[in-house]
Amino acid sequence: MLGVTVDAAEEVLSSASRLSQMIGATQYQGPLMSFMGRRWWRAGVSYVVEQLLGEFDLEDDHDLEAVAAAASSIHGRRLERVSVIDPVLEVQSDYSIAPDPISALDAVRLQPDDWPPYADEAWAGRSRLDGEDPELLALVVSSDRWRLHSSELKGDSLGQENGIDAAMGGGR
Repeated sequence: MLGVTVDAAEEVLSSASRLSQMIGATQYQGPLMSFMGRRWWRAGVSYVVEQLLGEFDLEDDHDLEAVAAAASSIHGRRLERVSVIDPVLEVQSDYSIAPDPISALDAVRLQPDDWPPYADEAWAGRSRLDGEDPELLALVVSSDRWRLHSSELKGDSLGQENGIDAAMGGGR
């Protein structure tokens, strides 16, 4: 949502910048805070993005480049921006989230058992499912199965740039 890479988000969180304070206020601090790593309240991160947009007179929270530029300005240093088109977070076999988000153009939706209905959709990269991960393959949403075998969708033919995606809840 902030339009910056994982490394850039780590830089922000380890600093004393105004952006770090804004984001820090959105971090989950409840009894399960050490269960699966740091987590942020979606509404809080959305509010931070709204503040960034308002401060720089921007309107589109889906323009990750503009959001990243505003975040860089508030942070006081240029932050590496998202370089993946339509970024989503990738779910691994153990249901953990892969560290580097991927493009939805190269992914399929999953429907894991007991996945919370309020959570973002689960995604897996098509390359991960090319015979390597039968457990995830079984979870592919039926309406996305055709995408596993469509050669028109594979690779950079859709204009995907190389790189990693934004932190703080990235994805759709």
